[in-house]
Amino acid sequence: CPIADFDEAAITRAMTGRDLESGQYTAPEPSGAPRLEYRNVSVPGHLADVSLSVWPGEVVGVSGLIGSGRTELALAAFGMLPPQTGAVLVDGREVTPRSVQQAIDAGIAYVPEDRLSEGLFLTRSIRDNSIVSSIRRFAPGLWMNRRAASDATREMFDRMAIAAPSPEVAVGTLSGGNQQRVMIGRWLMTGAKVLILNGPTVGVDVGSKATIHAIIHRMAREEGLAVLMISDDVPELVANCNRVVTMVHGRIIAELSGPTLTEDALNDSLRLNIEVPA
Repeated sequence: CPIADFDEAAITRAMTGRDLESGQYTAPEPSGAPRLEYRNVSVPGHLADVSLSVWPGEVVGVSGLIGSGRTELALAAFGMLPPQTGAVLVDGREVTPRSVQQAIDAGIAYVPEDRLSEGLFLTRSIRDNSIVSSIRRFAPGLWMNRRAASDATREMFDRMAIAAPSPEVAVGTLSGGNQQRVMIGRWLMTGAKVLILNGPTVGVDVGSKATIHAIIHRMAREEGLAVLMISDDVPELVANCNRVVTMVHGRIIAELSGPTLTEDALNDSLRLNIEVPA
């Protein structure tokens, strides 16, 4: 068709065969203690006196250029870059994990930016990839309860709308969007209270991207999950977060929400990256 006949919605419809919903995410009103809290967290060379709270049902975005400290913010909560000063709290209780297992035990989950090199065992099945982070649930001793593992995987498989013949197929045979859903579903099987997503839809087609966003919103609203979404995709942050903070040189320098959270405003805050001294 002539280019004049297309806009973003029309192109998406032609690609996916459906109309995708758009509109900024609205979170419930905060109440009680934050589900996740960074309290004056510092990691020399990475983070400098960072304080941030995320309440149940919130999807809080983190923007910033490479090297701004956005990934380090995730790693500090997930036990991979323990703070030198400050604390990380979950539901008002200090946890400050010093290892990944401590973070998992505290209810914190992390989906890394590169699922192929950091997140998935590509030659293993969907089931094996799904249970690996909650293995003690299915194998508390020497033997694995395979029936329980299969039942839990099937429940996750359906909940995440994974398009595959069965949970027994190798995860490396799936599309990027389905692989990402396996990654997110794996962490939900741990009973996580906090979900940190680093580049949640990198390498994912527009239809799968909309499905992943809808799943994240549903879990936040209905289950009280606190979501921290790290992304360099400005439209993704604006459409899917109720608040977005911008990081520069390991510090949070701006926060946008409600009517002030627009693509222009967020791009303006990102430009400060070259104006704020280290």
